[in-house]
Amino acid sequence: MYNKRIICDIDDTISVTTNRDWENATPVTQVIDKINSLYDMGWEVWLFTARGQISCNGSLSARVSKYKKQIESWLKKHNVKYHKLSFQKELATYYIDDKSLTPEQFVSLDIQVLKSGWSGAEVELRDGRIYKTHKNSLQAAAWYEKMRHYFNVPKVYSVIGDTICMEYIKPNQDFNLFKAVNELKKFTQLPTPKNGVGFDNYIERIRQHCNQNGKFHKVVDLLSEYKVSESTYCHGDYSIENLLFKDGEVYLIDPIYEENSWSSVHLDVSKLMMSMRKHKIMYDVDIFKDLFIGVFFDWRRYLSVLEISQWVRVYKYAPEIEKQQIESTINDLIRNL
Repeated sequence: MYNKRIICDIDDTISVTTNRDWENATPVTQVIDKINSLYDMGWEVWLFTARGQISCNGSLSARVSKYKKQIESWLKKHNVKYHKLSFQKELATYYIDDKSLTPEQFVSLDIQVLKSGWSGAEVELRDGRIYKTHKNSLQAAAWYEKMRHYFNVPKVYSVIGDTICMEYIKPNQDFNLFKAVNELKKFTQLPTPKNGVGFDNYIERIRQHCNQNGKFHKVVDLLSEYKVSESTYCHGDYSIENLLFKDGEVYLIDPIYEENSWSSVHLDVSKLMMSMRKHKIMYDVDIFKDLFIGVFFDWRRYLSVLEISQWVRVYKYAPEIEKQQIESTINDLIRNL
């Protein structure tokens, strides 16, 4: 839980006293209320204190013996929720920490839980920055670094474990399909990935999904009809939710790009089609025509098969209430090929 842990001082932070009367210290209720609200949201709360560093000559055992029960009693009296109390904090004039907050800043700290997709990621807006915890955070950070020269992407501040901290982009315009397609065209202008992974890799991935789902095996046969040599960099999850429109610009967020998997702008097109179908947005498929120059088979049917494969990929992550509708959509799309 390192990514959701609060480490908080006690004296002059959640309590104040002018005469070292610790038992009757005045609680700082705003800070305590904030701690308790985060505790209830699932955060770990650790309380650290340097109390006794002087009076006990720095002896840890003496400090614990002298103050532990007293502090615990005070915390209980003032309804402070916490997980851990530690005396292993050294006395100093200043504490320097890139995550430090003054009590006043902590009281005004704004934390909002944001809605995420079906991947199970935790996404929060904390004081104007996005914190996303997901197993692919390191890969996402690498993609942002590689693509920031070609696309508008959020600035990445840090990646600690599975948590990526990045710039918050607040959209102020609605989805624009024309601009979304123009962004896709940029991928065709980038160098071809040199990982040597071909279309067979993607077919195998869909086969594994079908085996896990116990259905949709027809989709593997449909994909196997095509001999695809084209490969490009892509976003990997090019859905409406991951395209932010602000001040006439398009920002790309939440990529899912794996170096060891087949990648193609065609997958991004099919994911966008899936997303528009989900949101009931009408469009003419020919808007994507320029992205299939050099494809010498029926690209419209090929694209429909790729969209079907996208529905197969999300099926296992979908809530049970959504699965029946997804299955119906897959079957309808197959019938209409």
